[in-house]
Amino acid sequence: YSKNNMNLEKENVSLLGKNLAKYHTAFEKMIDSQKLNFLPKTFSLEKLLIHPGPEIFVNLSQANMKLLKIIQKDPNIYDILEQIFSSWNPQTLVHGDIKFDNIIMSLTDEKDTKTINKIIIVDWELAIIGDPAWDIGSIFQEFIRIWLSLLPITGTEDAEQLINLSKNSFHNMQKSLRI
Repeated sequence: YSKNNMNLEKENVSLLGKNLAKYHTAFEKMIDSQKLNFLPKTFSLEKLLIHPGPEIFVNLSQANMKLLKIIQKDPNIYDILEQIFSSWNPQTLVHGDIKFDNIIMSLTDEKDTKTINKIIIVDWELAIIGDPAWDIGSIFQEFIRIWLSLLPITGTEDAEQLINLSKNSFHNMQKSLRI
C-alpha cells in the first residue's frame, strides 16, 4: 500500500484478509475456553455511546462531545445503536483496532518490484471476543479514510468535483478490495 498509489494489488489485500482470517478461524472454537476468559465479550463503544459514565468526559474531544449530544438527542439514532449493539455476536478473537499503523508488512524486492510476502498484525491491546465483521469493516474504513485524506480539499469544491480531482480513483480502490 502506498499513500501515493491507491491501486492496490489484489494479492496484497488478499494476504491481509487471509492473515486476519487465520486469527479469526484459529480462535473460533475457543470462545468458551477458560484460557480466553480474560478477554471481554462486549463491545466497549456501547457503554460509551449509549450509557456513558462521567469517566468518559476526562478525555472526550469536542467532536466526540458533539457526536454524543447528537446521539442522545435523536431517539432514532439511539434506537439504531441499541439494535446494533444487541445484535453483537461474539464468535472469535477480534483485534478491535485494525488500522494501517497496526499492520507490519515484510517486502521482497525482486526485479525492481516490491512484493509483500508477509503481514504481521500488531497492537492487540483492544482485542476482545467479538464479531469478526468488526475487523473487516475496520479495514474498509482505513482504505476510505486514506482515500478521503488524499482528496485535494480547498473548501470551494463539491463532492463530485473532489472525486474528479482525486489522483487516486475510488473505483480502483474498490476493485482492489473485491477479493
